[in-house]
Amino acid sequence: EELQKISSSFRGFLASSSQFYHMLLDKLKEKYGDDDIRGLVSRHRCYIFLGDLARYHKDLVGLEKEGMSITQELSQAEAYYKLAAGLLPINGNPHNQIAVLATYRDDELGAVYSYCRSLAVKHPFTAARENLILLFEKNRIKVQEIKKVGKAHKNQQGNQLRDFLAKFLRLHGMIFTRTGLEGFNTVLSDVLRDLTRHILRHAGDPIILRLFAINIFSVFNVVEGGLGSH
Repeated sequence: EELQKISSSFRGFLASSSQFYHMLLDKLKEKYGDDDIRGLVSRHRCYIFLGDLARYHKDLVGLEKEGMSITQELSQAEAYYKLAAGLLPINGNPHNQIAVLATYRDDELGAVYSYCRSLAVKHPFTAARENLILLFEKNRIKVQEIKKVGKAHKNQQGNQLRDFLAKFLRLHGMIFTRTGLEGFNTVLSDVLRDLTRHILRHAGDPIILRLFAINIFSVFNVVEGGLGSH
């Protein structure tokens, strides 16, 4: 009963906070219009806050009983973050938040892609670098588990793409963290062996765009000596 009271109170706080930021957005647009940089920066922050509030609401006990699924809640949060990114593309914060949402869905590729975008802008969100390192460590453990399961696992339907993506991210994890490089050639060979087949099979899929974007980021990151590290 006490937990329900706390949950209800927190839910009310989130609702009133969301209402406040929506009102603030209207006032900012009315005062500054669409192009004034002061208005753009302030609205950008408001959308990030609204995304965070929607994300916090996802964590409330009994969320699905209210008729809104976790997927819907995350989609709402992501929509706010994308609005923020559209207003101020040079800021990496919204992409970091989108990456966090991807981790909720166990979408490793989406998370790495968004963390990379968060770092590859004029004003990178520096915390994304540490988040990316943590994600690459989880991926390293995942690839080790895949190796233990062996060929029986790989031949199961649906596992081939999943395993390829895991190894692809392991390859970039090695490049980004500069650790485990003694196994780099083996992982590179595995990735190159399957890359063409998956590109042909998934042509036109957003997965391909993300693969290429992560490749470009890795090259640029090596050349620049570590984006978001300064």
